[in-house]
Amino acid sequence: MGGASGQGTGLAGRLVDEVVAWSKAREAHEIGLWAVDDNLDARALYARKGFLPSGEVMALPSHPELMESRYVLSLVFRTARADDLPAIVALITDDAIAAARTGAYGEEHLAAFEDIEADPNNELIVAELKGEVVGTMQLTYIPGISRLGATRLQVEAVRIAGHLRGQGWGRRMMEWAHAKGRARGCAMVQLTSDKRREDAHRFYRSLGYAQSHEGFKLQLD
Repeated sequence: MGGASGQGTGLAGRLVDEVVAWSKAREAHEIGLWAVDDNLDARALYARKGFLPSGEVMALPSHPELMESRYVLSLVFRTARADDLPAIVALITDDAIAAARTGAYGEEHLAAFEDIEADPNNELIVAELKGEVVGTMQLTYIPGISRLGATRLQVEAVRIAGHLRGQGWGRRMMEWAHAKGRARGCAMVQLTSDKRREDAHRFYRSLGYAQSHEGFKLQLD
């Protein structure tokens, strides 16, 4: 897909829907496309359909004076629903560090989910594979006065099911989160990680994250 034809008729949107349905039926994980940066109608259509900028840009081969960008639609990552909560809590608590502070699934988690769902600056995300929730993370968009009024993306509670670890799922999840941040106009992405999670620290460093700050927390009763 490189552009959106049939503007005003809904034909382009229906075509995208057909491609998505066809891809899902074949258990594809992702759909990618390029759109010319000046084609605002096409870019708006793809954004409405959930495509996110990948960060890849190149000159259009047939017209090198025009630039085009690549967009991707994940068929794996989606916004969490209330009925995902037991699986999300199970993923988070499959970890000795997090289990004690998260607890067993209960009403508190549902209340927190409802608060997240109601907040336009918060998203609870799941990764789904063949109908099973296999990953989760929470994204928070933080407007700020510092950094010339930049918005930051905070990524927290990143988890992948044990049987999928070491297969690149964590990297795919973080790259998708970065694309979400770009689409929201975020200038940077940040996260915290328990000091005992040395494997996680190596993973984040491999993605280009810098351990630039010391984190402090105070428990409020």
